[in-house]
Amino acid sequence: MGDATTGTAVATAGRGDEGDEGIGFVHHGATLVFPDLPPLSAIGIDQTVHTVSESFKGVKHVPPGVHVVSYAAYDRAGDRYGPVTAFFVDVPAIPRSSNDRYAQEGMASSSDVEAWMMDGAFHGPVLGWTWLAGEEVLIAMDEEMLARAENMVRQMRWDQQLGSYYAMTMMEGRHHAGGGGPSSSYGQWRALSAHVDARVVKRLAPKEGGISATVEEDHGVLLHGKRSKAELDLDAQLARGTSMGTGGTVGGQSGSETVMHRERSHAGRCRFTAVPNPLIKDATLSAEERTAWNMDKSRALERLLKEQYGGDSAMFLGELQFAFLAFLLGHSLEGFLQWKKMVALLLGCDEAVRTRPKLFRATLEVVYRQIAFSFRKDGGMELNGEVVGEHLFDDHFLKSLAAGFIKSHACDDGLDTRIREVVRRLGELLSKELRWESCSANGMEDLDDDEDEDGPVVVDLS
Repeated sequence: MGDATTGTAVATAGRGDEGDEGIGFVHHGATLVFPDLPPLSAIGIDQTVHTVSESFKGVKHVPPGVHVVSYAAYDRAGDRYGPVTAFFVDVPAIPRSSNDRYAQEGMASSSDVEAWMMDGAFHGPVLGWTWLAGEEVLIAMDEEMLARAENMVRQMRWDQQLGSYYAMTMMEGRHHAGGGGPSSSYGQWRALSAHVDARVVKRLAPKEGGISATVEEDHGVLLHGKRSKAELDLDAQLARGTSMGTGGTVGGQSGSETVMHRERSHAGRCRFTAVPNPLIKDATLSAEERTAWNMDKSRALERLLKEQYGGDSAMFLGELQFAFLAFLLGHSLEGFLQWKKMVALLLGCDEAVRTRPKLFRATLEVVYRQIAFSFRKDGGMELNGEVVGEHLFDDHFLKSLAAGFIKSHACDDGLDTRIREVVRRLGELLSKELRWESCSANGMEDLDDDEDEDGPVVVDLS
């Protein structure tokens, strides 16, 4: 767990093999300020979570692109954290001009790190939020308050009270060195959010502001349709005062008490796209068509891409990542259920794997990275001390779907070799982490005949 109080770690973290990445951070970096967030609150920027000291004002050097801010208030009386609220932020890139004084003189007149810090402070955007104590939520600053905060940042008066995104991500990256995959926490974040852009956020993020599991519970998200024991247990986890996040765990001694829910007018539900249910029962289809659609979900995928995304497969990829991150960082059960439906649709396809090779290469790589991250035991996502991968995929629909998909495609010489490779890696990952031997390309087993709620519907035509 970190203590987000100062940015002094930049001076040591800015040198070394990752220096070029650091320059990119700060030259275009934004400053996110939360000057009145109560001490001991939990604040997360992407996967990095910290507790807040009395002097904390925000985080600087935040690189361009989409990020997630997550937070939870601390209940001193109960010695625990309340429900997590999260929101997506799109940090604009600020291009540098050739006659930029800091570009010409800054590096020459001071140390590299000092020049990076000054350039970020004077040129990067400043985005600010203020604490609404009655609802325990952060809301965007009004123009007057933001102007005052921006002035404090530009004059470097808050500099020692700002944590550095660069330092936090580099320290996280060194901690996980040798674990395979991206070399830094920021590299991992880029992999998890590469397809989430401003368009995706505008389309899917709640109109009311933040993402909150308490709002979802009020709407009875779990009441619609049959849910597995693992999902019901997960709902119970989210309803309690939870551990928060990834990286360092910010956790209270939650015990068996339930955190009191507050009415939150500044939080809402995501506006996810309607994805076909695992069992397609469209009354407009004939019996033959319905059987064909359920045996191979490719037609349903094509209809979804055309009718819901206007043929833009990039938006589909963006929503797949957005839904996972809404769950990962916002503890949104609805985000998980959306991710589940999208993955189920993909794993039910046969023809589309061949007709849309680029989409499936990209999508399977996204799913592989998401599942791999979920099983990290050295700082990955946790809920009350439990590694989330184990919690989600035990007693879960993915086993039969994934096993069938991998068995069909891992060794199919007619497929793009890059698709076969990611299918093989996905099978090895599931076999290793969950001991699903039926998912291993080297040890395919016949699937169990257990009843599967997500299995195909076969219509008797006799």
